[in-house]
Parts: sequence; structure tokens; C-alpha cells
Amino acid sequence: MDIYTRLAPHYDRLFPVSDAQAAFVGERLAALGARRVLDAGCGSGRHLELLALRGYDVVGLEPDAAMAGLAAARLGARGQVLTAGLEDAVGALAPLAPFDAALCLGNTLAHLVTPGALAAALAALAALLTRDGLLVTQTVNFDRVLTAHRADFPERRLADGLAFTRDYTFTHAPARLGFRLALTGPGVALEDTIPLVPLTRDEQSAALRAAGFRRIEAHGDWDGAAWSAEAPATILLARR
Repeated sequence: MDIYTRLAPHYDRLFPVSDAQAAFVGERLAALGARRVLDAGCGSGRHLELLALRGYDVVGLEPDAAMAGLAAARLGARGQVLTAGLEDAVGALAPLAPFDAALCLGNTLAHLVTPGALAAALAALAALLTRDGLLVTQTVNFDRVLTAHRADFPERRLADGLAFTRDYTFTHAPARLGFRLALTGPGVALEDTIPLVPLTRDEQSAALRAAGFRRIEAHGDWDGAAWSAEAPATILLARR
């Protein structure tokens, strides 16, 4: 069973949407005048719910069936959630396109580890957007991780005694990290290591341009600070 399937019941507490994150996304969508929004890699659907409550027409795409089920239950009749990966995005979403904006947050792009998967995913997202549509992507700042050869993930302790830890292992495989997640506590013992591609800012920007995106803007956190090598995140805004 996939680690995200097992983490699904706890996901909202482990990865909450911050006020700053919600505000950053909301401000960009409002400035665009977007109405129809895709969340590619929507997880448990918290972003979808927040956007639906603001009146957006939302669609979620999520490869993990347990996560997709949570997102669909959360949305109800306010939106749609499809169980599919980014590699299947065009086929799954073509009847629902086009979208004014798409979100691809939470290290979703770094999970695309098979050769050509990143290029295919970004090409699919470009095909699903309106002309001049907006794509917002977010990953950990892997430039900093690769330079420091470590990640600074503090342990997160939940009210029911569960402890959540994350770290990266540096493998000998080219362009790969091992992402170890562990959730332990009363009645719970989950642990797994999955591969990630540590995409640098330049690699992500180049892939976006190759997929036909332009006007790429980089930020380092959800407060809107300019990207730097020491920033915690790589947040890119690109126009179709």
C-alpha cells in the first residue's frame, strides 16, 4: 500500500494549508480574473475546498485513490475530483478543459521520477490551460537542499501523541533523493522512503519554457519574497 494511502486519514493535520499560502494563491487568481481552476496533485482537497468556497469552479486531479476519495467527499457537489496522475492529465481532463489556472503544489513535480515525465506533465498542463492561463508550481527549494546536503524538517507532534518526521537520503542514483516519511505513536507505525527528483529552480524554469510557458516569476515563500538560494521553497508562476 502506498505511503500516501496510509497517511490519508492524517494528511490534513500533517500538511495544513497556511493562511499565507491561501492568500498568495487567492490574490493571483483574483488578479487573473480566473473562474475555472485545476489543482493537479490535489491531495485531500483542502485547496479545492477553499477555492470552491470563494466561488471558483474547481477540478482536482490526484493519483492516490484514498486521497482522491477524501477530496471528493470534501467537495461534494461543489467540484469534481478525478483519480489519475499527471501523465494521464490530458486524457482525463480534456472534456473539462480549458482552465484559467492550474495549481501544482506540494512537491508534486518532484514525484515525477520516470524519464520524460516532467516534460509530459507540463505539456499536458499547458494544453489544458486557456491562452495566457496561469500555472502555479511549488516545491521545496532543492537548490538549498543539494548545496547543504540536508533538509531541515522539524518534527511535528500532533495532539493525539503522533510524531511525524521527514528527511532526505542522498542516494548514488543520478538526480534522485530518497524521501523518508514516518508517522509513529499510539496505534500507528507508518514509515516509507520514496524517490524524488530534486528539481532546481533553473531546471524547473527550463522545463516550463520547453512546454511553452512564458513570463516565469519566482518566489521563495508564500509571503511573496523573491526567490533566493536560501529560500525555503521554489514557487514559480508561469503564463501559457
